Amino acid sequence: MDEIKLNLSKEVSPVLVVDAWIGPKEGQSYVQVFTSGAYVSGSADIGTVSVELVDVFLEREDGKKIPFKRQWDDKYYPQEEINPEEGESFRLIFQTIEGENFESSWEKFPPSVQVEDMEVNAIERLVLIPSQAGNLLQTRTFAEVNVEISDPGKGNLGYLSTSKGISELFTKSNFDNCLCTCYRNEPNLFKGMNFQLNENFEGRSYQKKIGEIPLSSFGRFYVETTLRVLNVFGSEYFEQVSIQQRNTGSIFDPAPFRIKGNIRKSNGGNEVVLGGLFLFQETRYTKMFSRSEIRRQSLSLNHYLEPLVSVAFSCDEYFTDASPFKPSPFLP
Repeated sequence: MDEIKLNLSKEVSPVLVVDAWIGPKEGQSYVQVFTSGAYVSGSADIGTVSVELVDVFLEREDGKKIPFKRQWDDKYYPQEEINPEEGESFRLIFQTIEGENFESSWEKFPPSVQVEDMEVNAIERLVLIPSQAGNLLQTRTFAEVNVEISDPGKGNLGYLSTSKGISELFTKSNFDNCLCTCYRNEPNLFKGMNFQLNENFEGRSYQKKIGEIPLSSFGRFYVETTLRVLNVFGSEYFEQVSIQQRNTGSIFDPAPFRIKGNIRKSNGGNEVVLGGLFLFQETRYTKMFSRSEIRRQSLSLNHYLEPLVSVAFSCDEYFTDASPFKPSPFLP
């Protein structure tokens, strides 16, 4: 087999990257500007450098300018409340310390969308189980978690969601005062970026998948999801990001491509600026599920139950990444 050596030079001209998010609540809005770096898979340092700004503000369509100030994390935060309303237009304007001026296009603030409910649907799936004889395919059951949303029917929107949870885990012991129940944080219930356009359900109710819960044990599972609604630019931008992330590397996948942002130099020109100004509405929804109840309602599936592990005094002897102390959602 021939060895192919790629010339992965790091002599790549950096370009400006803008990561600016404007939300309706305090603490959600910030602006961050940095330069790009050469990326090599497996490398932790891609050489990005924060860009210092001497002037940065958000301009509202009525002419009001909201200044931003740099904080310890190299991000710029608004110095007064923005209080954006649906349909209002904003643009970002900033100047780098080198004296270069940039501005975004005018962007409209999207409508808010509420999560109506959260439901689960039990399914079977083959998974790879490590063993001494090698990886084995076995059937396991999971609960797909879906949120019910009602699209407002006000044009093109995008839904970007993140989901996390807390899993209740059981052990057993011969010690009477054992802390045998643990609680483990599950930071990401959906592998990859969870984004969807509303083009197929505009103006009506829709169930959006936000993650999965394994059903191989009993105990409760607390789910928290955060849903961000993006305007037209944000929707188009993240749809292109989603396409790139779904590529599997086959010859039928589109080649990697640069995604057009909405930031440009104030005096014109063709300088490339990545990223953009993203306006969003946000809603949060939580719900507690009982895995034993989900299993009871799906007895036709081939459920597997993990055996209870014996511990001496506390469940975290076995579940080392969990805690025996109840988090607030599990308190009476």
